[in-house]
Amino acid sequence: MLNPSRWFQRSNFHSARLWLLVIPCFAVVLDQVTKLWAYEVLKTRPNGMFHIFWVLDFQLLFNSGAILGFGPNSGIFFVVVALVVTIIFIYLVLLKPQTRIQDKKYLFALSLIIGGAVGNAVDRLFRQNPDPRQRGFGEGAVVDFIDIGRWPVFNIADVFITIGFLFAVFFGIQAAFKEQAAVAEDDIYNVGEDNIENAD
Repeated sequence: MLNPSRWFQRSNFHSARLWLLVIPCFAVVLDQVTKLWAYEVLKTRPNGMFHIFWVLDFQLLFNSGAILGFGPNSGIFFVVVALVVTIIFIYLVLLKPQTRIQDKKYLFALSLIIGGAVGNAVDRLFRQNPDPRQRGFGEGAVVDFIDIGRWPVFNIADVFITIGFLFAVFFGIQAAFKEQAAVAEDDIYNVGEDNIENAD
């Protein structure tokens, strides 16, 4: 099982930096390949739907909003956000001379988020929106096709964004616990020192 904390501790700076660039590229390729497959297969199905098993269906939908269908008609905004965050990410990975392990862990989470965001941004820039009223620059339609019932239909890019966000939250909680443990250890040490001084 992948443990980013241990991996970043073992890896040197250059190999970690390489993987931080490979991950979002892999996410974009996987996302676009699955979207192409979904479009070609599901467009000929009745209602654009194909039942897999239990609550899992593949259903072809076109989303002009944000992740999981939220924020309709705001495609260009998310294209700009994806571009800005990607530029910042490339600067931190390639141009910053050194990066602490804790920072690299957050960059790992950010690499997943960027991979998903860029995957959806590609759709918004290059995939024509079925709605003729929304065919301006950055107003393309994102292909969503994974339907698990009581949840908005999503795609592989959304999966990468969600996993990256969960990793970031996990790393934040982990750092907070470590900081609390360090403060408690310092308090115990200071109390011990005070007791020794009082005994003297």
